[in-house]
Amino acid sequence: MRRGKMFYLHRKNSLIYSALSLFIILLSISSCATAPPMRASEDWFALLPSHSGIYIYLDKNRTAAMVENVLKSMDLFDNDIKFILSKTTKIYGAVDFSGDSEPVLSILTLGSYPSSLIGLRLSMNREWKRRKSIRPYFVSGSNKMEISLPGNNVILISQGKIEEMLKNYQSPPVFKMPMEVKNDLHSSDFLVFFPLFSEGTALNNNLSSMKTTVNELWLTGRRDGEMFKLNGVFGLSSEKQAKLFAVVFKFIITAWLRQEKVQNIGKLLKSVVVKADGNFVRISGLKLPEKKITSLLTGMVKKGKSK
Repeated sequence: MRRGKMFYLHRKNSLIYSALSLFIILLSISSCATAPPMRASEDWFALLPSHSGIYIYLDKNRTAAMVENVLKSMDLFDNDIKFILSKTTKIYGAVDFSGDSEPVLSILTLGSYPSSLIGLRLSMNREWKRRKSIRPYFVSGSNKMEISLPGNNVILISQGKIEEMLKNYQSPPVFKMPMEVKNDLHSSDFLVFFPLFSEGTALNNNLSSMKTTVNELWLTGRRDGEMFKLNGVFGLSSEKQAKLFAVVFKFIITAWLRQEKVQNIGKLLKSVVVKADGNFVRISGLKLPEKKITSLLTGMVKKGKSK
């Protein structure tokens, strides 16, 4: 009799386990779509907080370690974020330097997500608290990070600007980006865009001798083995200023490479081409190891605001 009862309980537990497994599988299948909503690549930036000082694009499959290390440096990497990133293909980020507090990082990710499963996972984790807004979102009790899943294949993450992002998701504003930056975005593994090279940023302070002339800047990179090939464009106020900046740029980049303790600086700079082109200065041919690119991105995000 006891043996029969044990068999019954075992069979019952097996059925419950199978039903739960099937439920999770069905959630995964039903909430995964084959592609993100149709938008041009640059239009995803419009969903990020307006008036941000830096916009960043990353092809996650080509920059996975870089993404993970930057998030770890900001204490924003945990098992839930790791799970989301494992399903991610594209990342759009922005850093807001407004106000007197620390810079605010916001991220939009695209991928093939089991949205219902992720929502269930967050709901069952005591670390995350559900909040109501235009669309629901979750807030971490430890680092105050906010996450929302407004639609299949899109996840919004922020350090405090999630409600603005949800409003932008519902009614996207116009995001202005020069055509040349758009073209570089489509052909790069990562892109960093300063739409307005404002005073007070750490990068600007490193270029203090020229900071009143640099109006905009974008930097692109493509993976080449363990290295990244970098190209950059500086927009200045006049052709005269562009010619002057082209002359002093190698001194500036040499000082930065020494600060980062990069080896064989002379060899690295041999392939660098600096060219004044109207109001722009174009930089090409610089190759840096991935860990130095990570250091550069981390510095932009964490030290973007001078104290």
